[in-house]
This record gives sequence, C-alpha cells and structure tokens, in this order.
Amino acid sequence: MKGDSDTETFLSRQGPSEREKKYDRQLRLWAADGQEALERADVLLINSGSGVVGVETLKNLVLPGVGKFTIIDKNRVCESDLGANFFLDEGCLGKSRAECCVDFLQELNQDARGEFHSTLDVPYLESLFKRRHFSFILCTFPVQAEILYFIKNYTNSSRIPLILIHSLGFYSYFRSLLPVTIPIVNTHPEAEANIDLRLLNPWKELSDFSQSLTKDINQLNDHQHGHIPYVALLLHFLVEWKKSYGSWPNSYSEKMEFRKIVAAGARINAGAREENFDEAVAAVMRNIKIPSLSAFTQKVFEYRPNDSEAKSNFWIIADAVKQFYMKYKLLPLPGSLPDMKAESSVYVQLQNIYKRKARKDVAEICDIILKHPYGKNVQKTEVESFCKNAAHIKLIHAFNDTMDNLKLVAKTEFKNDEISIITSQPLSLLPIYLALRATSHVSTATADYIIAAIKDEVPEAGSNERVQKVSQEVARAKGGELHNISSLTGGMVAQEQLDKNNWRRDDDQLRSAKVLLEEMGVEFSNDVFAIADFWALGILINASISTLASKTKEIAIEATYEINNTSMDLFAMLDELNGIGVPLAHLFVEKVRTKKHAVSGNWSSSSKNYESQSLLRLLCVVTKIGQKSMRFKRSLKNI
Repeated sequence: MKGDSDTETFLSRQGPSEREKKYDRQLRLWAADGQEALERADVLLINSGSGVVGVETLKNLVLPGVGKFTIIDKNRVCESDLGANFFLDEGCLGKSRAECCVDFLQELNQDARGEFHSTLDVPYLESLFKRRHFSFILCTFPVQAEILYFIKNYTNSSRIPLILIHSLGFYSYFRSLLPVTIPIVNTHPEAEANIDLRLLNPWKELSDFSQSLTKDINQLNDHQHGHIPYVALLLHFLVEWKKSYGSWPNSYSEKMEFRKIVAAGARINAGAREENFDEAVAAVMRNIKIPSLSAFTQKVFEYRPNDSEAKSNFWIIADAVKQFYMKYKLLPLPGSLPDMKAESSVYVQLQNIYKRKARKDVAEICDIILKHPYGKNVQKTEVESFCKNAAHIKLIHAFNDTMDNLKLVAKTEFKNDEISIITSQPLSLLPIYLALRATSHVSTATADYIIAAIKDEVPEAGSNERVQKVSQEVARAKGGELHNISSLTGGMVAQEQLDKNNWRRDDDQLRSAKVLLEEMGVEFSNDVFAIADFWALGILINASISTLASKTKEIAIEATYEINNTSMDLFAMLDELNGIGVPLAHLFVEKVRTKKHAVSGNWSSSSKNYESQSLLRLLCVVTKIGQKSMRFKRSLKNI
C-alpha cells in the first residue's frame, strides 16, 4: 500500500500551499477530495473528424489540473484545421495533429502530463488498453463503426465511463455511457450525519478518560462541573442507567426518561442551567442508538463485483471494510468530534482520543488490504476517505438508452410537438440528435443519406418536416465544426466529466428523477410517464407540504416560548417533524407504482414544461424534508 507521506496536503498548517493558491476557486467547489480525484484521473481522447470539440474538452480539464491525458488522432494538420482549431498554427502544417495539440495543451498547465498516438485502429487500441487503464474515455464523431463498437464493448466490460461527442456546424450533442453500477464514496452528507460518538460501544481509552472526568462529579466545583464535555456526561449516565435497568435506553420512551435523568444532574449557575448539560440532553436522540448499517451500505457489502470491478480500489477497500465490520459489528470510526462546552485542554484530549481510534481502524483495514493481490496500489488517503464516509457510501445504477427507447421517445416527442406548436411551447430537439446520429460514421453526407439513415432507425421520423430541414442543415456543414459551438460544447462535456469523475449523479432532469425514484423503491418497465397523472400527484404533494409548513410554524411559535424554559419535549417534537417526510415519500412511491405503466404522455421538458418542472421541484422538496427539518432544529438551538 502506498502511504501519503509524499503527498502534498491541501490543509497545510503553514498557510495555503502553492497548489492551494493555484486551484483556490475550484477547491471551493469540489474540495480537496474532488481535486485529488481529478489529479489522479487518466483521460483518453479518441479524436477524429475536425477534432476541435475534443481538444476544447481537454482544455477545460487541463486547466483545473487533470493528472494525465492522452490523444489518439491519426490525422495530420491541414489548412482547414487552422481556421477552426485555435490550438494549431501555420507551423503545425503537415505535422501530427495529436502531437501539436498535446504540446500546446501542456503549456496551459505544467501539472498535466500528456502523450499522443497517431495510430487509430482496433488492434492498436487493444494493445493500448492492455498496457493502460484509463479513468475516462472521450470519443468524438465521426468515427469508424468497428472502432466505436470495440470502444463500447471495452468500456462496458471494464466499467469505464465513456462520453461520445459530436459537433457539426451549428449543432452538437454529447452522451454519457456509464457503468451499470456506480459506487459513490463521498455522498456529501450533512456534518452531523458523519459523527459517530460510539456511546454504546466505547473503547477502553474513551471509557477511562470519561471516568476520570466524572469519577467524583458531585464533588466538583461549579466551573469544573459546567465544563465536563457532554460525551463524558452521557457515558457517565449511561453506566448508571445500565446498572439500574440492565440494558441501554433504546425505545423512544426510555430515551425520554434518560434525558430527564441527565437534565436533573445539571446545576443552576447565575440563574441559568449549565450549557454542557443542555448539550447532553439535546444529543441523546441523535447519538444514543444501536449501531446498524444503512440500507445503502448494506447493498454495497452485498454486491458481488465481477473480476474487472474487483481489481478497482473502491471494491478492494469495500471488501476490507466489510471484513472489519463482520469482525466487530461496527464500521470504522470516522474520528470527527462536534463542538461542545469544555475546557480547551480537555476538548483537545478528547478529540485526540477519537482521532487515534480512527487512525487505528484505518491501519487495521490497511493491513487487510495489503493481503489483497492488488492492495499495494491503494492509496492510504483513499482508505481514510472511505472509512470516514463508510456509513454513507452507496451504489447508483446507471440508465443507458437503447434503440427501443429511442423509437418510443421519438413517437412521443413528435406527438408532443403537435401540441407544442399550438401552445407556443419549445419544440423537441430530437430531430437534431437523429440527424447527428446518422452521421456518426461518415464525415460528410447528403441530406438524402441522412434521412435514409434516420428511417432505418426510426421509420416514422423520415417523413417529419423538421427532420428533413435539420438533415439539410447538417449536410450543408460538410463535416466542419464552428469553433464557438465546439468551445461551448467542450466546456459542458468537461463539466460532465468532472461530475462523473467524482461519481456524482447526472443532472439531466428525466434521468435524475428516474434514479431518485428508483432509490425510493420504484421500478419502471419503461420511461414513459403520464403527465396528467403526475401533475395531479404533484398537487397532492404540494398540499401535504403546505400542511407540513403549518405544523413547522406552530412548533416554531411554541419553541420561542418553551425554549426559555428548556422544554424537554421540544427536540422530540422536531424529531417527529423530521419523520413526516418519510410517509410523504412513501405516499408518492405508492402512487407512482400505480402509474408506472401509463403511456398517455411523456414526462419531459418538451411538453407542458411548466408542469414537469414544477413536479420535479416538488419531488425534490419531498425527499429533502428530513434535511430541512434538521436544519430547523439546529437553528432553534441557537435561539
């Protein structure tokens, strides 16, 4: 296993490093983990055609600091390249286009390492893929059919994301083909969700330290008594509880009774209760719980990766963490400690106790990883990140279009266009996609050729007037790219790749909604939805949310009065509020299940856009109700 002693950290105690200064703005966007993932990335561009959009995409990856990039392009620079590709000049004429582009791209950022290959055929790619394992593959159209077929098969079997890009004249599109299963380590949970105080499973060092602070708790002076960290207080009262009842407080009523016992131990100083005891009371519901795996983590542990997946660092670490869990029935300790009332020296000691335990767990998992045949290639920083987020890791199941879906979507989109013309709504962009798709393997084509190719895939599209007009425009471009169109497209593709490099969810509305629903337990036989049914459901959800808002307001009004009297029930009420979102979501799921076979319309942005947009926003609100109520809960603590 590779250690991290030589790795430049983004959190230097001596102030910002040169790298931090260089990448300051993007670090604010995707943090140190995202930057490290980008710098570890090894991107391959298979460039063909005019070759502009692929280079523009790489430009937007090289500037933020991609680790390695490779360009495969068999073409040599000609006069037509100079007018569209701003990375080429007259001195490049007759030279390898891949070599010239690599040289100029590296000038943008010396941290990025580039290489080029001027041979593009299946045997050469096969040889290259045996020697190199790329993080991402970009492929620009037009490209030979046999090469595209080989690349798709390779990326699918190797679980490597593939992005297909086509820019032609005023039109362009790109498409992401993702592995069937996408593991996500850093799901960006709220800070509180990543805290595990291990109160029901304290290790010896933590127990001993807690006992040293609370051994003679009633004999302590007011200053000492008011500065015992709430972790030590809870551990002390938990021991007393177990002596009396023989088990830990587990049910809601038991926890409420336990809170009263903790609150009764507080003293009144200067007319106010001790803050550390208030913190202890507030932490009971959140931190005193029997350890268990989340459904997402359980799915990761139950998943059986294929031979190719099993060699990846994620699954090597996941297997080691699973072995750790099977041994201790606990996940590795994240090691983070929230702020609390305590003397600085005591808090630092307690913080170090948690950090030492977290490092010990990481070290044990590293020892397990070293026994794996490919474990020596795993970075220690990857293990630390995985252990910190182990309670929240998840698998996302990707959705890749098929030809059957294309025919179904085309039929629906053309039907919706008839309504959109009457209602002055935007028309579908599907004709552009179909025309560009028809030229995926040829650099130039006539309008008749494009229309014939579209008919072969989607028969009913051949007679569509807009398809014919778009086909004529694509034919008029004669395989050429416009730099401004390709530059804009390259920026969007780079952003898509940055998202996928960090295994974040696709932002396409239809796809995101489908993934979101599938995570809630809904299975779809196809992607056709009934707009009217979903819109009616949206109204129902909206009414439910209004009721929830009213209840929140009532609790807030009561809280303003009760907070001054340190109400024991306040946060219990808020926990109940937090649970309201769950039945709402379940209600949504049940109604979706009854509509999932409906085929009367398509839930897309091309028809009744205002309805589908509003519904999607409602869906997002429902799924985030729990998070919002927890934020509300924290804000009340500061009243």
